[in-house]
Amino acid sequence: MAEALIATAGQGYFIAVMTVFLAALVAKAGSARAPSEEPRRRSAPMLLLDVITGLTPVLLVLYAFAVTTDQADPTMRVLLMVLPIIVGFCGALAGAIVNLAAHEARTMFRMASIVSGMAAFIVSVGAIITGLDTAQLQAAADALMH
Repeated sequence: MAEALIATAGQGYFIAVMTVFLAALVAKAGSARAPSEEPRRRSAPMLLLDVITGLTPVLLVLYAFAVTTDQADPTMRVLLMVLPIIVGFCGALAGAIVNLAAHEARTMFRMASIVSGMAAFIVSVGAIITGLDTAQLQAAADALMH
């Protein structure tokens, strides 16, 4: 089953899913535990980064939909579409555990979350661009319209 999933989605997809795990782990490990620990001001670039980081799993889910439009087995589609969401939740859970244990490292994790969130987005976009062809995009668009 694993070979079929890799053959369908490509290795880049699974690398991108792992970067989602790491980004979620680092973001949750650096999150504030009390309102007094929150940064005072949120800037527009940081808000944009939060949106981009939130869109990364969505892009991977759409990619999984696109590459599985011609699959006869719906379980492969479901597995590939659910994988980025489950991995993101697992990364956040692991990050919450790290947050509890690493009190002094929260600031470092908070700063690293900027880089890891953007890296996950860049890796995901790279995997999507290299993994899709125009026939798959057309099939996915047709499936969404009908």
